[in-house]
Amino acid sequence: MTEHRYIYRKKPAADQKSGASVVQVPWQGKIHSKTFSDKKCGGEKEALSAAIAHRNNLMNTFGITSRLQKPDSPHPGVSRTESERVSKSNGKLRTDAHWQAYWTNAAGKEEARRFSIKKLGEEGAKQAALETRSRAIQAIALGEDPFFEAPQNINATLWRYMDLTRFVSLLEDSALFFSAPENFEDPYEGSLSQANKTSRNFVHSRTGQIVQSSDATDRIKVVVSCWYAAQHESAAMWNLYAKSTDAIAICTTYKKLRQLLPPVTRLGLIKYVNYKKAWIPEDRPLHRFMHKRLSFQHEHELRALIDLGAPEVPLIGQEVELGLKVPIDLNRLLNKIYVAPKSAEWFLELVERICIRYGLKQRPVRSSLYDDPVE
Repeated sequence: MTEHRYIYRKKPAADQKSGASVVQVPWQGKIHSKTFSDKKCGGEKEALSAAIAHRNNLMNTFGITSRLQKPDSPHPGVSRTESERVSKSNGKLRTDAHWQAYWTNAAGKEEARRFSIKKLGEEGAKQAALETRSRAIQAIALGEDPFFEAPQNINATLWRYMDLTRFVSLLEDSALFFSAPENFEDPYEGSLSQANKTSRNFVHSRTGQIVQSSDATDRIKVVVSCWYAAQHESAAMWNLYAKSTDAIAICTTYKKLRQLLPPVTRLGLIKYVNYKKAWIPEDRPLHRFMHKRLSFQHEHELRALIDLGAPEVPLIGQEVELGLKVPIDLNRLLNKIYVAPKSAEWFLELVERICIRYGLKQRPVRSSLYDDPVE
């Protein structure tokens, strides 16, 4: 409602009983924010009244009270927009329509995501925008970043495929290896999209995001641990990342990985997008590494990221030439250990002896991927 413009409701945390009404008024590139708790104001209605009074006083001071007279939106923070441009290919005028979700993050900056009506349909794009904003507001209330999307099931199964050398290294170091993106096969890791180039002025005018260079060399120092997120194992992953019959896959859950990695680690599902059309958020460089091209969507990747510029990094791991080694309790992490479905019996026995030598409680089993499904 217009009456509540620039005011949102902050629900109480799990260990608290009192919520709050929060005022966030944008003015000249800054967000002027103040929180009115139910407890201090004498109740939810009183906190909202105090927030409205403060909002009105701010807007009177800034001379922007006319904004309150705009028609109410039935979906606060979500809007439908259209833009026109001349096609470079045929010179014809082209209209692009989107539903957009807006919200103010915990740092007081505006965030936005756009959903193409052409791609998702009118109702599909609208619903995507509504759900995105709802998840974002909920994540902010919990102190999370909505761009790092967790699996719907917190106990979702995660797989990591490797050869024997990497498995032994994992056990020897008792640490997960986070690789620098420069070591990955995809040369566009961390890049912005074509849409960032063509739509930058429009998006920045709506969100106030700071303009960032799209130069692929203009990147933060980040390291990555990649996992395959699926209930069942993948023949493609065995072929792509194990690369031999003498290979191993370790299995855990999102919940365990989240609990055992240091708090500075950010975890989320990769978003596979069309780099000609999709907008990659520019105001937080880590978000660039949570997007990949559609050609890689078979990977179903969940990614753990660490910003090497964070002050906690020297305390949580050992920097090496190609990345970062982060100590982790493997007995708590690992649910299952599999050897490749076509591996020889001697290889299974070798891996079992290695597990015993390094004190692992789990014992390896051969993947049943190519077992007869009828028997």
